[in-house]
Amino acid sequence: MRKAESHFIIVRPTDSGYSSKDAATASLNACRAIVVDIKRHVDNVSDRDMNIETEYVCSHCGSAWTERSTEYNGGCCDEDEKGTRETASATAAT
Repeated sequence: MRKAESHFIIVRPTDSGYSSKDAATASLNACRAIVVDIKRHVDNVSDRDMNIETEYVCSHCGSAWTERSTEYNGGCCDEDEKGTRETASATAAT
């Protein structure tokens, strides 16, 4: 048996300060630019790769999404609760 090690560096772009609607696109574009810069400026790099991590969060407060429902996150904030009441009212009216 032998010990096999792999060493790597993770580079994350700084928070762009864009609204949450534009943040994903801005972050993706920043990552693409960083990968190009690494290819152009860094020696002794055998591989450059970009990974995308997806995390589902409440669109109102940013809390981690914990529920199976795509509409209700267990009441993580007032807006989540409000949206659930409005959805329930609309469903009952039909």
